[in-house]
Amino acid sequence: MSEISARRRQSEIEEESYFISMSDMLVGLLFVFIILLVYFAVTFKQKEDYLVGAGEARKKLLEQLEKDIEQKLPGVDVVISRETGILRLPEEVLFESNEYELSPRGQAAIKSVAAILANRLPCYTKSTDPNGLHCVGPEESHRIDTLLVEGHTDADPVRGDLTGLGNLDLSARRATRTYLALTQAQPGLDKLTNGDSVYPTPVLGVAGYGPHRPVPDDAGRPLPQNTAPQKALHRRIDLRFIMVTPKSDAALRDGKI
Repeated sequence: MSEISARRRQSEIEEESYFISMSDMLVGLLFVFIILLVYFAVTFKQKEDYLVGAGEARKKLLEQLEKDIEQKLPGVDVVISRETGILRLPEEVLFESNEYELSPRGQAAIKSVAAILANRLPCYTKSTDPNGLHCVGPEESHRIDTLLVEGHTDADPVRGDLTGLGNLDLSARRATRTYLALTQAQPGLDKLTNGDSVYPTPVLGVAGYGPHRPVPDDAGRPLPQNTAPQKALHRRIDLRFIMVTPKSDAALRDGKI
């Protein structure tokens, strides 16, 4: 074999080795891509399943609370929203017009609601007090992250208000008074946390929205406020339940959610 033929042959061998190496690398990259795709698909499915399960757990809790309240407070028109996680208490049960202190009827009603929450919430939370409220029965795998006591008003100006913030202030004061009445009736409620393994935070919180979050209709549009009965719908205390959601892939994998 001539020197030229030998060099040509050597070149062909090197080119063939190069293409084989490139093919092996591409196959390896494709394999890694497939593994990552499967991992993300499985992780997404786990998170989706968890969120669906959390929604079902919240729905179950709301239905239990609605049934409990109707039994303890017959005649009180309690409304729940399974989609948004809200249990609604009308103003007429709790407060007199333009007042933020609970009426005697309101105090009795909140005392009953507090007892019901003290019975149900421990199965969805963790208490920082070992001698405090505890779950009677099986603990739920899905936990509550936040339970907001929300105050709401209609859009009519508050009597005597010159600032334009009267409704906002009134709603915040009503929410605060409701929170205090709940925790005074059942002191263990303010010791319940979301059970986070790193930084457990209290479940109960307070918010006042004034007229800025009116009750929506089935299509999500604000209901009108043209008549007295319509306005009354917007004056309420909402208990909004927010469930714990996955924080990270590692938390989901290790069950720390």
